[in-house]
Amino acid sequence: MEFVHEGPFRMIVDGAHDGPVNMARDEALSECSGRPVVRFYTFRPATLSLGRFQPASSVDVAAARRDGLCVVRRPTGGQAVLHDNELTYSVILARSHLRDFRKREIYRFISELLADGLRRFGVAAGFSLQRRGSARNPDCFATTGEYELATADGRKIVGSAQATSRRACLQHGSIPLDDSFRRINAYLKTPAEDGGPTPVSIGEVLGRSVGLEEAIAVFAAAFARQLDLEASALSPDEEALAGRLVADKYGRDEWNLRY
Repeated sequence: MEFVHEGPFRMIVDGAHDGPVNMARDEALSECSGRPVVRFYTFRPATLSLGRFQPASSVDVAAARRDGLCVVRRPTGGQAVLHDNELTYSVILARSHLRDFRKREIYRFISELLADGLRRFGVAAGFSLQRRGSARNPDCFATTGEYELATADGRKIVGSAQATSRRACLQHGSIPLDDSFRRINAYLKTPAEDGGPTPVSIGEVLGRSVGLEEAIAVFAAAFARQLDLEASALSPDEEALAGRLVADKYGRDEWNLRY
C-alpha cells in the first residue's frame, strides 16, 4: 500500500464517550479530516453496538437498555459487539491519501499495526487468511474474518469493521482488555452458533489486569513505529458535524433500530 499523503497522521486520544457520540465522531472525522487519522477511545456507559445492516431483532435491545447499556448502530458492517472494558481504535484514510485505494489492503495494513501492538504486550497474534465461524452469528467475536487478528492458538482478540464512502475508508475495532465483552451472550436473541473461534482478551492471555492508559500507550507506540503521528483533537467543524450526527442519526432509534 503506497501513501500519496505527506506529513503526519493525526493521533486523537479521545477518552470515554457514549455510543452515539463515539460513532458520530468517527463519521465526522471520515467526512472532514484532510489528513489521515488514528483515534483511540472507549465507551461509557457500556455499549452494545450493531453492525450497519444487522437486524436489531437479533439482540434483546430492551434487556440491554434495562441493564444500563447504550445501544447504537455502527456505520460499519459486521455483527454485535459489547463495548465495556476495552480500547477502541479507529483509522481514517481518504481516497486521496493512497495511490491505490483497496479495502483489503487497508485492512491488512491496519492489522499489521495492531499485531505489533499485541506483540509489545507479549501476545503472539497473526491475521487470519480466511473466515472462521458462521457469517450469520450475531456476535462479532464468534467469527474471524480475513485479516482479523487471533492468537497463535486461534482465539480472536481484536474485532474490526470497515465502511467506505466516496471520500474515505473508516476502520474501527474493539480490543477487549478483560472478559466483560462476553456479557453479550445475555443479549443475543438469535442463538450463537458453535464452531467458531473462542475469543479472548489481552488481560486473559497475560493473566493480569490491563488498564486503558497502558493499552493506549502500547498501541500508540506500535502505530508510531510505522507512522508519523502528531497529537490532535477534533476541529470545531468536526465537533459541530459530530453534534449534528448525534442529534439526527446516532442518537435516534430511527437509525439504531432501523433494520
